[in-house]
Amino acid sequence: MLLHAETKEIQETLASYCRNGRVPSINISRPDALKHYRRLIRNVITNTMEAAFPITYQWLDLNEWDQLIDEFMDEHDSQTPSVWKLPKEFAQYVISRNYQQLFDKPALNDLIRFEWCEVEIHTLEDVAEPDVVSLEFTADKKLQLNPYHQTLELQFPIHRLVANEAQLQKGNYFVFVYRELDTGKVRFLDISPLHVFLLKKINQHNISLADVLPDLCNVFKLRDVDVVNKHLSVFCRDMVDKKILIIT
Repeated sequence: MLLHAETKEIQETLASYCRNGRVPSINISRPDALKHYRRLIRNVITNTMEAAFPITYQWLDLNEWDQLIDEFMDEHDSQTPSVWKLPKEFAQYVISRNYQQLFDKPALNDLIRFEWCEVEIHTLEDVAEPDVVSLEFTADKKLQLNPYHQTLELQFPIHRLVANEAQLQKGNYFVFVYRELDTGKVRFLDISPLHVFLLKKINQHNISLADVLPDLCNVFKLRDVDVVNKHLSVFCRDMVDKKILIIT
């Protein structure tokens, strides 16, 4: 049902007030109740973000956290009507506005990306999962990747260390985040550029280690194919055991 133009305008004005706290000039029966609407909405947003980003919330001081919440509510034009989807937009907002520089916390973007990735993997819609044909890995067997996964490239090892310590070890870190097929728990693994290349190829083509090996050695300029094969065979066998890689 279409709203009357005046009703729609009042709703939008009230929504703006709940976001930015600037008192509107509208006629309502109980103007003293306005502050309670804003308080309730802000509490919902705050609680949602604290649940989605608990480590970020603990790391920032209260003034910094309140600034993120207030400015997100005031400045961000939310694209979703669902509260549970807002943390993704919050993460994007924090990263795009470069608060890591403003707060002098270089690892902030990595931390908030990592925490959102955990939520996102946990809440991925269930899909038809591949049948586990065998757990006996050999290099010639076709492989398929667990459908619930994401690979993150980070500048700081925030998945290993508390944020203040992680900031002292800037580098290149690759983290494979996945959801266990059996339990639904979200786990993560440190992986190397070689592993990233291998998993990407398997995910694209459902092929074997033997199929990937020549291209991988060529790209990374590796001459000792036997050594690379042994290393990646150990890696693949472990991934098969964890049901991250599935023999098809």
